[in-house]
Amino acid sequence: MTFFAALRMTVLAALLLLATPARALDVTHYRLEIDLRADDEALAGAATLDILLDAADVGAGAVPLDFVGLEVTGLFVDGLADEAWSRDGAVLSVPLPPGAAAGDLVQVEVRYEGVPTPYVAPWGTWGVVRSQDRIFTVNVTEGARHWFPCDDRLDDKASVELLVSVPDPWLVAAPGTLLAQEPDGDARTRFHWSADWPLPTYLIHFAAGPYILTTEEHDGVPYQTWLHPTLHEDAADTFAHAPAAMEMLTARYGPYPFPKVGFDEIDLGGAVENPSCISIGTQILVPDQVYEDVIAHELSHTWFQGVVTVASWDDVWLSEGMATYHEALYHEHVHGPGTLAEYTDSLGISYRAMAEMAEGFFPLSKPESLWGVTTYRKGALVLHTLSHLLGREVFDQALVDYLEAFAWGNATTEDFRQVLESTAGRDLDSFFDEWVHGTGYPQFGLGWRHDPGAGTVDVAVDQRQPEDWPIFRSVPLEVELAFSDGGVQREVMELTDRLTIAAFAVPAAPTSVTLDPDHWILKTVDPMDFPNVGPEDPPTGDAVGPEGPPTGDAAGPGGPPTGSGGCDSGASAPPAGLLFLLLLAVLVPARLRHSLLI
Repeated sequence: MTFFAALRMTVLAALLLLATPARALDVTHYRLEIDLRADDEALAGAATLDILLDAADVGAGAVPLDFVGLEVTGLFVDGLADEAWSRDGAVLSVPLPPGAAAGDLVQVEVRYEGVPTPYVAPWGTWGVVRSQDRIFTVNVTEGARHWFPCDDRLDDKASVELLVSVPDPWLVAAPGTLLAQEPDGDARTRFHWSADWPLPTYLIHFAAGPYILTTEEHDGVPYQTWLHPTLHEDAADTFAHAPAAMEMLTARYGPYPFPKVGFDEIDLGGAVENPSCISIGTQILVPDQVYEDVIAHELSHTWFQGVVTVASWDDVWLSEGMATYHEALYHEHVHGPGTLAEYTDSLGISYRAMAEMAEGFFPLSKPESLWGVTTYRKGALVLHTLSHLLGREVFDQALVDYLEAFAWGNATTEDFRQVLESTAGRDLDSFFDEWVHGTGYPQFGLGWRHDPGAGTVDVAVDQRQPEDWPIFRSVPLEVELAFSDGGVQREVMELTDRLTIAAFAVPAAPTSVTLDPDHWILKTVDPMDFPNVGPEDPPTGDAVGPEGPPTGDAAGPGGPPTGSGGCDSGASAPPAGLLFLLLLAVLVPARLRHSLLI
């Protein structure tokens, strides 16, 4: 879906919560056999689950599986038919064999058939999707249970075999390695795929249709695309950016961990990060539009959701914000250092405009919309700010440490914070309280005055965001003073309260004062008169001299402030200004446009 279509859906409804088993399981492997017909919406399937029992499973005497809609035609436990299974809504309860003990590996086979019920969520209608002459799956967030019985949770990851039978001449794409492609009766072929690493259920995926398969090799890794014949030529320019994105990512995080880099085309306005088999939406693969940021975003999910998966959907900013941050890093890698600030500025503009107009403001750690500008764009900008606060070298190492600490498992926001603190050797409680668990961003008022007698300039920064948003103190604020002779002077302000005033020695009167000149912080900056600070209200920050006439601050006294905004450099906008920001968010250069990606 396009960004705006997705945003409309996410703001029109709260998260759809389906029934989930009250008790966690440990499924270690899925073997899924699926029979698809081009002219029949029904499917036939057999799912074999290897389940590692614990004491709670044994005590309950049964294991609960998520399964919606399809008719169970047979159930077997360790190879023996079982007639004692039961269904209660969306839960299939499977009795354990006599003598089952904690630590045992039980094998449950469920045979089923029927027309899959759609998974209807605020962000789309998914599950098994038929679109024209293609059949594919999109499971975000709880669609897997609509086509196979499973433990449909982020934190129960398992290896997977997919055996999908389709009519000739269809092809099937899926994560992992193609073990076999064999005839399966009259004019049919069965494709046997194996992903031998642990995946969460929402990333278990196939796409089937009359695709054209293209294979290339880069640095010893096969790159494969499954594209509809009508899109084959149009998509070439977009996929051509994959090797450059992979070059950046492997330089940071080590060798590519999967057997192939794969892309399949499905009828979607965005993309889904199925490991080694990324789904790219038809609407993205259009002539004269090159969505290189989409490719960088999805490939970064290789590590940040493929290798380490978030533990819950409340932590989704660590996946989507991280992938969006890597879009900015990709542009810096390919287009040069100046484009990092350019890209993060565009993220800030669109975040502020869309949050103000539609999505609303809420903490990253308590997302009211999973697939919106907060988790993606604010999440990316918070990571960008962290890289400045800790230093880019330290922050980059912390990301490596995070991947190593939680490889092939799950991680929470708190896990991420602890890794950052361990690598950086500093406490980040205040930063996370403000930027991750708090709402919004700083909205600065900026005023300054020159005291020629003291040889100083006094800089006042007032935080004007709503009272229920944090006062942002954890990130020192860089200040750039510009002079008429072309010289500049950099200083740092420690923000101590809602109003902070600091004095800096200067050789002459500045012509302008700029906050955050290198665009590290999500914010707005508005001009203000220098505050009238009396004895009852002493200034915060460094001491200041006698008050001078009020000034603004950009090209000279009385002018608008220069700042950087979001990192964008606008003031807090009235409604007309928001419309301008929205237009700007849409009309930025093509390589800076952001589709909603998963």
